[in-house]
This record gives sequence, structure tokens and C-alpha cells, in this order.
Amino acid sequence: MGNSLIRFTVYGEAVPWKRPRFNGKTKAVFEKSEVKDFKKRVIEAYNKSGGKFFPKDVPLRVTVYVFMRVPASASEKKQRDLIRNHRPTKRPDNDNLYKGITDAPNKVAYYDDSQIVDTHIYKFWSGCPRVEVEIEDTE
Repeated sequence: MGNSLIRFTVYGEAVPWKRPRFNGKTKAVFEKSEVKDFKKRVIEAYNKSGGKFFPKDVPLRVTVYVFMRVPASASEKKQRDLIRNHRPTKRPDNDNLYKGITDAPNKVAYYDDSQIVDTHIYKFWSGCPRVEVEIEDTE
């Protein structure tokens, strides 16, 4: 395949993966609307990037950069300091962020996220919350 690389950006706050809920009365399984909406935004951003489909047996590397909104309660000076000199150590956890981002493009970008063999995720403070994603084949 030859080291294909797709980059795309999802604007707005990242929404971490959350376990689907089960309604005991109706026996229905459902996903929270915020998670559904985020998955749609991920797919839309991927499609807008001209993203292609990576076939089933292609091993992939996925790198995710999560830019989290600086706390509004921080002074302007503190916000600048956070952006320049600090990294977020607060929730959501990296693993839940990553799962929320890589589950969304199943069957759109790749056959299944089990194709991902190399993963990287980075969190940063920012005045412009977004998620930047890179998907590339490792062959």
C-alpha cells in the first residue's frame, strides 16, 4: 500500500468513549447522545479530509492530538501559562479519549480498529478545543 497517511481535525471538545447503556425495561441498548454526536463529527471530518478506506489486513498507526479547552476560571495569564508550559493531567483519561476517536471510523476509514497496531495519544491545553488525528498504514 505504501505508507498512506490521512490527517483530519475534529473541532470542538473531545468526547471520551462511554459504555453503552442498557434499559432494563425495554431491553434496548443505547448510546448517550453526546457520544453519538461526537462519532458523527469524527466521521464527517474524516470524509471531508478525502479519507480513503484502509483494507482489512492493513496494519495501521494512529496518532491523536487532543487539544483541551483551558479552564475558564483561570485568569488570562494563567491560561497562557497552561498553554505554553503545562499538559493536562485531568480527566478524561487517554484510553477513553482514544477509544472514542478510533471506534467512530470503523467501517469508514478501516475495516475494524483491531487493525491499529501502533498508537500514540497526546493531550494539550488550548484556546481552541479540537482533536487532530493521523492514520497511516505501517507497511
